[in-house]
Amino acid sequence: AKRMVDIAAERPQQLALVNHELRFTPAHRKARELIRSGAIGRPVLFTARVATSACIDPTRAWSWWSDAEQGGGMLQAHGSHAFDSVAWITGEVPVLHGASIRRIYATWRERAGIVRDVAADGMASGTVRVGGAVGSVLVHGGALDDAIDLFTIRGTEGGVVSDRSLKLYY
Repeated sequence: AKRMVDIAAERPQQLALVNHELRFTPAHRKARELIRSGAIGRPVLFTARVATSACIDPTRAWSWWSDAEQGGGMLQAHGSHAFDSVAWITGEVPVLHGASIRRIYATWRERAGIVRDVAADGMASGTVRVGGAVGSVLVHGGALDDAIDLFTIRGTEGGVVSDRSLKLYY
């Protein structure tokens, strides 16, 4: 897979934007402020978990979401936001711990009455290090009930939790 900077170099006249809008939510901004001010002590553990019904909803039409080449799949479409949130809030770049992110390709083949092969992952998980903290990222499209967005950072003196409501618990 090509990196965004490589693709941009091939097309210098084309504008490319990255949409990491979670950086601008009040919960993420406050979490960043608390962590960087030392309010929770030294971060030691974090989790980022995203679950939707994107891969198992048979009424959902086929789109770029089902094609990894177009940026689809849970890792690219949702995992990118999880990794960006960790990096932006902590000020540290997440580094994979172990070989790589594990990706499991979706098997749900029918959408809106049309059957075809799925060319994107339905689940991805991995263990990462962020500074001195270790954590896990899990994204999947097989939620049977309400969607989940859960982000936690535990420090030596406390922790922060942000959920789908985008409320921050400290």
